[in-house]
Amino acid sequence: MVVTVYTPHPPDLESAVKIGEGKYREVYRLRDFAIKMLKPSIRKDYGLFHINFPSQLYTKHKFGIADFNQFEYDMFKEFIERVPVEFRDRFAHIHSVGQIDGKSYSLSDLVINRDGSLSKTLAQYGEIESYDFWSQIEELEGVLTDNSIPIMDIRGENVMVQETSEGVAPVFIDFKRYGRRTYPVQFWLFLEKQLVAKMQRRFERLRELYQPS
Repeated sequence: MVVTVYTPHPPDLESAVKIGEGKYREVYRLRDFAIKMLKPSIRKDYGLFHINFPSQLYTKHKFGIADFNQFEYDMFKEFIERVPVEFRDRFAHIHSVGQIDGKSYSLSDLVINRDGSLSKTLAQYGEIESYDFWSQIEELEGVLTDNSIPIMDIRGENVMVQETSEGVAPVFIDFKRYGRRTYPVQFWLFLEKQLVAKMQRRFERLRELYQPS
């Protein structure tokens, strides 16, 4: 993945194309960038009823985080400096955060294949037989463990499969679930070894689901 040179200014959403969404954010493509916009509300279902909570109030109450985009950006800037240089392109770089019409956004690199197409997530791609791909996953797990970088949301939806001239390679794209802060009721995670153990279980689950036996 090539890190794109970016001149900071609010992106123009009029020419952006929506490419996905999660619980808290919608994702748009603008050229070779991903724009993640916080959703205005979060829907919670209670039996036959549902309530829409303002997103930033909901995450502030639940996690003590008012803006997931800002939190993710701060965490990225903190941990990427501890990632060895040769592994940094395995993490989609976040360039900036800001506001568009009062709505929070973050701007990061898209993961693009060698032919210019958008890379698929591991969940979309399915089982991958490439030995090199899983060797890189193992190396990245070691990088995160050895450098105390607790990226907790390791799952198929957050690992991109980038097609390169040398084969396929993993790229991580979502860092908002970082450290113990987004698990406020799991008190045992205040111990670093428990954080690492939880992250390692996520990697093991990744292999169980997508690595052929």
